[in-house]
Amino acid sequence: RSDDPGRCPRRMRLVIDASNLRAGGGLTHLLSLLTAASPGRHGIDAVDVWSARATLDRLPSRPWLTARHHPALDRSLPERLWWQRVELPRRVAGGLLFAPGGATASPVRPRVVMCRNMLPFEAAERARFGRSATRARLELLRVAQSWQFTGADGVIFLTRYARDQVLAQLARPPRRHTIIPHGVDPSMRRAPRAQRPPGELSLADPLRLLYVSTVSPYKHFAAVADAVHTLRSSGVPIAMEFVGPSDDPASERALTGRLAKYDPAGEYLTWRGGLPHAEVAASYRRAEAFVYASSCGSRRSRRRCRAASSSPSTSSCRSTARAARSTTSGWRRCTTTPTAASRSSAGRPPGCPRWRRSRGRTTPRSASRSARWCPVTGRSCASPRSTT
Repeated sequence: RSDDPGRCPRRMRLVIDASNLRAGGGLTHLLSLLTAASPGRHGIDAVDVWSARATLDRLPSRPWLTARHHPALDRSLPERLWWQRVELPRRVAGGLLFAPGGATASPVRPRVVMCRNMLPFEAAERARFGRSATRARLELLRVAQSWQFTGADGVIFLTRYARDQVLAQLARPPRRHTIIPHGVDPSMRRAPRAQRPPGELSLADPLRLLYVSTVSPYKHFAAVADAVHTLRSSGVPIAMEFVGPSDDPASERALTGRLAKYDPAGEYLTWRGGLPHAEVAASYRRAEAFVYASSCGSRRSRRRCRAASSSPSTSSCRSTARAARSTTSGWRRCTTTPTAASRSSAGRPPGCPRWRRSRGRTTPRSASRSARWCPVTGRSCASPRSTT
C-alpha cells in the first residue's frame, strides 16, 4: 500500500466468506463494517459477500458491493463446509479471502481470518457446559480455528488479551497478526449526561441498569438477578433490564426462574430477549449504568467496559460507579463478579454482595489487617475470617 491512501498502485478484489454469520454480534459487525467502509481508498476495487439469503438481504447498497449466493449456504453445516472446500476457491479467483467469522474450510490463499470468539480458547469456561453438544462444538471449534489461525496469511485480534491467549495455544504463530478493536456504532454514541443526584432515586423511580449479552453459562445472568434482588430487598433503588437471546436452555431456565421468583410483576427485573439493533440502541439510551458479568476473559471484559465509554449508558467505568451511588446504603456499583450476592457472613454490612481486596484504595489505619474494602458500601468492613 502506498503512503497516500488515496492512491494505491495495486488494486484487488475482496471476497468475504460470511456463510456462518446469520445473527448476533458477528452479523452486526459485518453490516456496520460494510456501511462505514471506503474500500477504494485502500486499493480494493470490489467486495463480494457470500452468505445465506437472509444475511444478504440485510447488506447495505453500495456500488462496489456484490451479494453472492449459493443454494448450499441455506442448508446444513456439512453442505456449507463442502461449499467452502470445493466451490469457494473457484469463486475467489485471485482475490483476497476474508473470513470475519473466524473459521473457513477453504484452502484459499491469501486469506485473512478474524478471532472474534474467545470461548473455544478458555478451558475453564468451556467446562461450564459439561458433557453437552455445545461443549463438543466448542472443542471442535477450537481445533478448527487453531488450524485456521496457523495457516492464515493474517489474523485479526480484537484485544491484546485475545492475541496473547490464542497465540500461546497455537502450534506455531500465524504469518501476520494485528489488533483491530471493534468501533462504536454512531447510533450508540451520546454526549455524557448529568447523573441524577442520589436523593432523586427511589424504588418508584430507580437507577436503571442494563445488561446486554447472550444468555449463556459464562455470562451469569442468574447471578446478576440474585445480586439485584438482594440490593433491592435492602432498599437500594435499582432496576435491571436484561437484553439478549438465549443459546443455553439451562441458563435460560435459571434466569426465568429467578424472574418468576423475585419479581413476577416485572417491576425491577425484566428480560426482553433478542432485539433488533435499533431497539438495543434505544435500551442503551434509556439506561443510566450497565453491567457486564462475563467470566470469559476478565481483562477483555474491562477493556470492553472502557471501549464502551462513548455509549449512552455511561461515560466511563468510573462514572458508572458514581452513577450508582445511593443514599440508602452507599451503593457504588453493580458490576459484581458472578458470585451469589445473597451470601451472608458475620460482620458484613447489609447489602454488601461480595468481599474483595481494595485495588488502588487503602483501608483506614485503624482497620485490622484482614479488613476488606466493600465496593457497595464504600467503606472498610471486617473480613469474615476475622469475625466470630
